[in-house]
Amino acid sequence: MEIRQSKIYYAYVEGKQEKMYLKHFEALINSCEKRKYNVKINVKDAKGGSPMSIVKVAVNNRELQMDAKLKNVKTAIFDYDQKESEFIEAVKTCEKSKIFPAYSIVNFDLWILMHKKEFNRKVKSNIEYKKEIIKEYGLDKNTDIKAQSTIDKILKQINLDDVFLAIKRAKRIESTNKNDRNIMCNNPLIFNQPNLEIYKFFESIISEVGLIKR
Repeated sequence: MEIRQSKIYYAYVEGKQEKMYLKHFEALINSCEKRKYNVKINVKDAKGGSPMSIVKVAVNNRELQMDAKLKNVKTAIFDYDQKESEFIEAVKTCEKSKIFPAYSIVNFDLWILMHKKEFNRKVKSNIEYKKEIIKEYGLDKNTDIKAQSTIDKILKQINLDDVFLAIKRAKRIESTNKNDRNIMCNNPLIFNQPNLEIYKFFESIISEVGLIKR
């Protein structure tokens, strides 16, 4: 039996949905025979519902001693959620603190949806994502998509090929944003919705374990 070394990552999140997805993603990688390394994602619940509250926990957490040899990655996973000024502050704080800002605009629901459907239009409400997720994952129309049992049902329908598709779709949106100069508040480093910077976190892990070339 081949013994593989582990690549270790630290992710700071705000909700159950993100936490469960990360552990599912970890399991998908570690069950793939073609991987060169195992993956260990240490998920830290930031216990906050805003971009800055999550980033602050990541910045102030002293329990982690980053080992350059292991190439540990410290990541904050947060949503835009229509909190523009705080969101921009969170992104800038990440850059100053060498934390990767794995954000979603408008929110993480878009990332979940992109595993099953390319969705590249702007939304006025999160309800628009919810309706599409219910449709694409075959859920009851009154389902609470944030409930643990529902998240379980969704994750059981996501395999590694779906993750590859979500990354590909997110990159196409990124390309369109660049071509259209769809920037936020005249900030050339942040694109407006839809925007899934979070794809880069998952793509980097998949690349580092030898499953795709970036």
